[in-house]
Amino acid sequence: PQRIGVVARLTGRCMTEAELSEKPPIDLVAAVDVSGSMAPAIDLLRQTMGFVTKELRSCDRLSIVTFASDAVVLLPHTAMNAEGKAAAATAIAQIRAGGATNFSGGVLTSLSELKMARITSNQDKVSPAAVVVLTDGHPTAGIQGPVKIKQAIQAAHADIGFTAPLFTFGFS
Repeated sequence: PQRIGVVARLTGRCMTEAELSEKPPIDLVAAVDVSGSMAPAIDLLRQTMGFVTKELRSCDRLSIVTFASDAVVLLPHTAMNAEGKAAAATAIAQIRAGGATNFSGGVLTSLSELKMARITSNQDKVSPAAVVVLTDGHPTAGIQGPVKIKQAIQAAHADIGFTAPLFTFGFS
């Protein structure tokens, strides 16, 4: 089969500073696949994470979870003020590819990190929270198979007390 790469740029209406200041803080966890199969895309992955970090407001909070054979919290829940963005940049620069792809471990660790973020920041369950998964989508370790992974995610959502959206972006 032939593979075609597509790059899309979406542009929305720019919000004013007043509109932005009225928005509640966002709790975002990036689950980043750093397995060996991601080696060809690792620079693009770092650039993507740099873009995400740059776009977050100082009141927004970011966690970075990397996953290969194991899942690791690379950046704990951090406000994206100047100091937090510097910490995120340092963490992103450390990203290296290697190992298996424990997709389930990455997602479940991310949901656990989101739960802890909500507890420590006293955020209610109404303010925006999400997990963004950056992967090539080839699990080789951890829970295998879409049905079992879905069941594990549903159990994790029950544990954290709310359903956090999972957004997945593919690299190949």
